[in-house]
Amino acid sequence: MDKKNFDVWKRVTLGTCGSADELLNSVANLGFKIGYGKSDPTKVAVRNMTLSQTETRIDLFREPISAFGFCVDTPYDKVWEEVKVSGFKLVPDETVFQIARQHPNTPMDEWSLMAMEPIMLVDYNSSLFAFAMVHGPVNGKVIWADHCTSGGIPCCIRSHQHIVFTRN
Repeated sequence: MDKKNFDVWKRVTLGTCGSADELLNSVANLGFKIGYGKSDPTKVAVRNMTLSQTETRIDLFREPISAFGFCVDTPYDKVWEEVKVSGFKLVPDETVFQIARQHPNTPMDEWSLMAMEPIMLVDYNSSLFAFAMVHGPVNGKVIWADHCTSGGIPCCIRSHQHIVFTRN
């Protein structure tokens, strides 16, 4: 499959919530868990993200990293760079929450990592995070902040995992 001819996976509208708390509450009301427990950084990351100020519709693409030529576990920053070099863009911070709000019937075992500018959390050893979502048999529907780096050490995306990016 040619990289420039990916099929649109979903369309979402950004900028539909006035605050991070409103976004979190709306997703929680749809049955999504936010993070994996008390020490999970997800809620802190949400409060550090940028929300769109105007309503904007974007097309989303969801592909395994192998679609960008990676066949082994690969650091986040290398995958993000290849997404951009291939003519696509990283998604805005709020994208994962808008997917959950506007497409709440996530299929079982669908795991998606947002190709986004990572959010740095000083309170978590200055680690970088990107949002991800899964609908699994044990924990149900969960949105969490996934490590892009941990204490300055790059973390890898597994070769079978899917990333979400845009062209807009």
